[in-house]
Amino acid sequence: MDAFFSTLAVLVFISAMAIFTFKKDTLLELIRTWQQPQLSVQTVHSTILRGIKRLNHLEILEIPFHSSANFSDNRKIFGFNVPRSERKITILYSGYAVCGCELDKIRIANDFFNRNHISITVPNSKILHVVPNMDSFEVYQDTKIFSKKIDFELQMNTVNADLNAVKIRLADEAVENTNREVRKYLTELMTPLGIVAEISFTDNIESFPPPNSTRLLQ
Repeated sequence: MDAFFSTLAVLVFISAMAIFTFKKDTLLELIRTWQQPQLSVQTVHSTILRGIKRLNHLEILEIPFHSSANFSDNRKIFGFNVPRSERKITILYSGYAVCGCELDKIRIANDFFNRNHISITVPNSKILHVVPNMDSFEVYQDTKIFSKKIDFELQMNTVNADLNAVKIRLADEAVENTNREVRKYLTELMTPLGIVAEISFTDNIESFPPPNSTRLLQ
């Protein structure tokens, strides 16, 4: 019997200590929470605004490319090709595409959720410029005896048409990579504040924010 009461006493003591420890840890957590400075959404707004102003421009990523611009045609009479009048141009060149994000249009929610999470909506990145390297041009021409003249304007029109194709070809890669850099940049701004940024991208930024959000810059 004595052994039973001794064991029971030990169990009661252990239970009491466990409850005390739990309450102590809970109390300490509450104290730490009370002692932490309460961040406002305005503080988050200001942090992002300062971060954006530190950027010299909105261009985020440069993507190099190599391309081949091609053009060919024939002289025609009454809708028929004139023999030995073909002309062809092939222009090999390189350059880079500049992709960026309109950071001044970022929307940020007016309140936190899960205590330290905040929703940020960002316009999808886009290719801003496609810049050819004029020193890289290699021009190859193939003309016949009755071909029209190949002049500089035709060469430039051929390159400009190809630049539009390059822009389309690089768009998916450029947007994906630039959005990744924007997400990384905004996350790095929020992490020192202990804020988790829930970042989403949209093609229609004007439809945001929802009623409880605001535009970052006015």
